[in-house]
Formats: sequence, C-alpha cells, structure tokens
Amino acid sequence: MSYLVSDLRSQRPRVVKQSLNSIFLTIRLDAQETPDTEPYSYFIDFEKLGAIDNIYYVFQNSKDDQIRDLASICIGQLYRARRFEDNNMREQVVNHLTALSKLTDDNDVVYKSAIQTLRNLHKQQEEQNSQYEQAIV
Repeated sequence: MSYLVSDLRSQRPRVVKQSLNSIFLTIRLDAQETPDTEPYSYFIDFEKLGAIDNIYYVFQNSKDDQIRDLASICIGQLYRARRFEDNNMREQVVNHLTALSKLTDDNDVVYKSAIQTLRNLHKQQEEQNSQYEQAIV
C-alpha cells in the first residue's frame, strides 16, 4: 500500500489517478464487507502511511476533476463512522461530494459513490449529535 501513497505525489496525473483508483477499490471492497456504522477497518493503516494527508493534498491541489472526485470519495469513505479532526477538510470534502451528488447520471460510479459516502457521513454526524445531546442532559 505504501507505493500507492507515494504515487499520490507524482507529477503525472495518470499515475495519481491510478493510485487513487486502487485506493478507492481497496476501500470500497472493505466498505462492502463492514457495516456502515463501523469505521473503515484499515483507517489506522492509511493514517500511519500518511495516506489521508496525501489524498487531501491531492484533493486540494489538483486541477483534474477526476482526481478531485476520487480523492473526496476516498477521504469520505475513510472517515465514515469517524470524526474528522480537521473541520476544513470535512467542509471541503462534504461540499465537493454534495456537488457530485447533484449529477444526474445514475449509472456513474462517481455519482453513486458520492451519494453513499454522504449518507455514511450523515449517519456518523447524527450519531455524534445524539451522543452530544445525551452528554449534556
């Protein structure tokens, strides 16, 4: 997995896309096998490798829409059932995913993935709000 993370800093967009696509497929496979209410099982591994920071860097700095789309979905999936430590990251990713969710192509993998990722992030936010409300009562 570390080679995929290092490829995220490549100057060649094709290499970055391939790396993000491989990361996306890895996350997607595990996400299908893990309940939506549980964190992505490899989150810690990705975090230790610096993958999340690198994916976010790519998301912020790429001019390529496909790269930004894949990066936002990867970040959103990694943070399902987890709290974003960086509110700016959360806001930017959620805004981008929201824009993707307004596409009208029901057959597009990016569209479907954006919708599912937003649903997962919304569930996680609702749980946090519920825990907060219980804590203050």
